[in-house]
Amino acid sequence: MIEIKNPNQHEWEYIENDCTSQCMECDYTSNYSAESNSFIYDNKTGERFTFCPRCKSSDYYIIKE
Repeated sequence: MIEIKNPNQHEWEYIENDCTSQCMECDYTSNYSAESNSFIYDNKTGERFTFCPRCKSSDYYIIKE
């Protein structure tokens, strides 16, 4: 899990997904996820970590495809 001390200091992009995800921190459920260029998963591809759009927790998991 990635802990973000001050989520407002990052620029966030909200992306609509084909699946539904739920946050284990705040119980938010949505077809959107939040991503930021501040949190790169793979530098070669530019793939970013995904976060809850509401609380910016990384405890955000797909619950329905």
